[in-house]
Amino acid sequence: LLIAAIGTANVLWIDAASFAISAAMVAIAVRVPRMIIQESVETGYFDQLRNGFRFLGGHQLILMIVAIVMITNFVDAAFGGVILPVYANRIWGSAVDLGLLIAAMGGGSVLGAILFGAFGKRLSRFATFVSMFMVVSVMYWALALFLPFPAILAAAIIAGIAAGPLNPIIDAVLLERIPADMRGRILGTVQAAAWLTMPLGMLVSGFLTEHFGLQPLLLALGAIYLLTTASAIFIPTLRELDQ
Repeated sequence: LLIAAIGTANVLWIDAASFAISAAMVAIAVRVPRMIIQESVETGYFDQLRNGFRFLGGHQLILMIVAIVMITNFVDAAFGGVILPVYANRIWGSAVDLGLLIAAMGGGSVLGAILFGAFGKRLSRFATFVSMFMVVSVMYWALALFLPFPAILAAAIIAGIAAGPLNPIIDAVLLERIPADMRGRILGTVQAAAWLTMPLGMLVSGFLTEHFGLQPLLLALGAIYLLTTASAIFIPTLRELDQ
């Protein structure tokens, strides 16, 4: 809405100011408790790194989660970073519509996370993880079929709600299974692996969008997303999510 009202450059100043205000709020209001750091028994950084990889190698559940997230992050980065802005420009011609769509997905995600926080303990983690991941793909199909904007907006809200429980489930599993003294190196490795494919997704999608167009690429990404997440049903290791 601000882009439409005052222009892109002016909105960047407001955006920068919001970050400065956020930093000031954290600096003033957040107090970090003093912690006693235990000395590590390992001899150095590479020993710690080696032990981190050894831990991951022995935990198939975490490895499978990382593998799925690497693929879906590739698709999400291609979609959000390249395809969606191009789609908004070519089909709608409006930054307002793009903003509404992103806001709908974000708001849906917040709602989904709140609902999962309220009712998640009653649900199967495995069933929730797989089914919600599959529902997220509805966004790709709605855009690929060039549905009316209100229908696409509804699909964005549904996809956002479905995405809400995913990171809480993944984070809970990681914190339950990783020893406290190894969390830094293992969570760092998991995060790096999960984000590794995102720049590649943007690079490849830019090339493919120019050569094949929006609809074939959206259909392909939707199929990849749905097949990747649906395949989790047939991976026995992921059923350990409920343990």
